[in-house]
Amino acid sequence: MDQWSQTHTGNFNNWHPVVHTLFIMFLRHIWDSPAIVGVTQIIIMSLIFGYCMFQFEKVGAKKSVLWIISLLFAISPVNGIYSITLWKDVFYSTFILLFSTVVLSLVVTNGDWLNCNRNMFIFLIASLGVVFFRHNGFPVFIAMAIVLLIVFRHRFKRFAFLSSLVVVIHYIVTGPIFDYLKVVPSDPNEALSIPTQQLANVIVNDGKITDEQAKYLNEILPLPLWKQYYRPYTTDNIKFSHEYNRKAIFPDHISTYLRTWMDICLQNPRLVTEAFIKQTSLVWQINPPTTNYHTLTYMTIIFHNPFGIKSRIIFDPLTIAVKKYLTISDTTLKPLIWRPATYTLLILLFTFVAFLRNDWKAWLVPLTVLLNTGTVLIALPAQDFRYLYSNSLVFFIAFLFAFISYKKKEMST
Repeated sequence: MDQWSQTHTGNFNNWHPVVHTLFIMFLRHIWDSPAIVGVTQIIIMSLIFGYCMFQFEKVGAKKSVLWIISLLFAISPVNGIYSITLWKDVFYSTFILLFSTVVLSLVVTNGDWLNCNRNMFIFLIASLGVVFFRHNGFPVFIAMAIVLLIVFRHRFKRFAFLSSLVVVIHYIVTGPIFDYLKVVPSDPNEALSIPTQQLANVIVNDGKITDEQAKYLNEILPLPLWKQYYRPYTTDNIKFSHEYNRKAIFPDHISTYLRTWMDICLQNPRLVTEAFIKQTSLVWQINPPTTNYHTLTYMTIIFHNPFGIKSRIIFDPLTIAVKKYLTISDTTLKPLIWRPATYTLLILLFTFVAFLRNDWKAWLVPLTVLLNTGTVLIALPAQDFRYLYSNSLVFFIAFLFAFISYKKKEMST
């Protein structure tokens, strides 16, 4: 609703990626309803997944297997609800899938896939989708670009040209165009989720804190409120509280904050490690914790709705059946369907099989989604499945990839 409001007022805030907000604004001119975003997401997700299956068909996967995988993709409760959910994470994750498909094509052709101008365009589109639809997408792309430049250095000119073009477009958009649109920068406090949780856990458990450190932390938030608002698996209660004083950190005191945080970490290694492990549970833990844990899997209601937007039920029996399907997936089957760590484990397992069948370059295929997982690990604010939705998509690539042999016969032993 915040993004929808921005498309009405033209007052852009980069808390949500502005390019994604502009895309929604463009769609509103076609049909002024949130439904147009859902329809567009369905079309783009279908086209990208279809393209992914087509690439697997080209490298030898059986059509019957690809149709079965496509059916599983279509009936997945995750894809079903997310395709009609207006979160930036949906488009971002879909382009992670496309970029991973591009890397797959590069690996199986040893970089020759990029010789075609059409494929260069696909590489560019996939890269821009990763870069612009979530803030952590840019460092993920930069890391992947460096790796691809090194591994496929015999295609250095094409990779260098495309990577440079993406970087230039990124800085043009986030520089002059953002200035023209008067975009309000995102809150830098979003990057401090892990440190916030570590500091709070030390305070709650009466860890080692000097008087000077306590005085500074009290300026940010009164010490009793650190204890009152602390929740082991989300920073929202602290960072969104009315008493939380951002001015004690930004813009002039960030060095003091970081120094205090580092010193407290050294003084309380056990407590800060404990806080980190709990806060990042979504990333690594398959079975969700049972105490004081809340995770957001999907959402079917509209919050803060000043525009009077309504969700109209067209066919009651179908809606009831789908709700039961979603509920079962989110309860009985939760560790299998709604825990990103499950998909990460399977991605690693199937990629290891592909590595054994082929060579070390097989690890490049899931590298994009693994890098994205790493960026989430160091800045996870809450236990929302959407942050790692891309893992559930790339899982399909990893599974099929495990059955593909791309090494040349003369290279096999």
